[in-house]
Amino acid sequence: MLEIKNIKKYYNSKPVVNDLSFKVTEGNIFGLLGPNGAGKTTTLRIILGILLPASGNVYFNGQPTNESFFNLTGYLPEERGLYPKSNVRNILSYLGKLKGVGRAKVEKNINYWLERLELTQYKKYKLEELSKGNQQKIQFISAIIHQPKVLILDEPFSGFDPLNQNIFREIIVELSKERYVILSTHQMDLAESLCKEIVLINNGKEVISGTLGNILSTDKNLYEVSFSSNITEQDFNKFNSVNIISKKENTVIIDLAEVSPAYFIKEISKLYEVSEFKKIKPSLHQTFLSLINSDQ
Repeated sequence: MLEIKNIKKYYNSKPVVNDLSFKVTEGNIFGLLGPNGAGKTTTLRIILGILLPASGNVYFNGQPTNESFFNLTGYLPEERGLYPKSNVRNILSYLGKLKGVGRAKVEKNINYWLERLELTQYKKYKLEELSKGNQQKIQFISAIIHQPKVLILDEPFSGFDPLNQNIFREIIVELSKERYVILSTHQMDLAESLCKEIVLINNGKEVISGTLGNILSTDKNLYEVSFSSNITEQDFNKFNSVNIISKKENTVIIDLAEVSPAYFIKEISKLYEVSEFKKIKPSLHQTFLSLINSDQ
């Protein structure tokens, strides 16, 4: 088990990770979720030993992480950056050997992944000669070339078109079966389709954590309201405790956590003709927006 326990990190006396704890089990994809600036990347860098926490610890199989753990770990950073003047084969070979993989094994792994991702013809190309999408594929291969036991992915789908997103979703699911995988993202639809357990953080601290099923099954006061004509968000200003989760033309999804549905429908009907009003089961995206808004 990979356990992150009570980690804290400060920048200029401001907490960017604030007493955060969670556990990652083998065989599942764990989602580290939150808006931009929530502290996700800082948390990942602490797990990887790139940054030291002000307090707290990271444990792997009950022991504090060390150099052996880091050699078992693959990392795809959000800010991509390989050597643009190096050719594909050399850079992958170099990175594989840095992780202690022998020459023959590295070559076998390189050939496998280049073929699988239809990149074999680019083996001798310089990285800067590849398209942005193919450069990202090489970056992904560099994170898994040594067959890591722990795989940490920071916004892995950034910049990929829908076709490549599907390809990498399949690969990540496949890799997760015998690994510890942390997926950090703000794309809730992708997280919902991939993750079994999540922790949602905001301003460096936990907002909610647990299995995705339990979080989405928790009773929430989300309602979909449709009107006979288009409306504006300003029309909701009189309802101070009503959070607008999303709006599309004449339909809004709102959180009535602190407002009686009967009171709301009575008052809003004085302004607009309501054509439909129903309680809905939230998606992870809607739950995310509701929780982040209430945490402000």
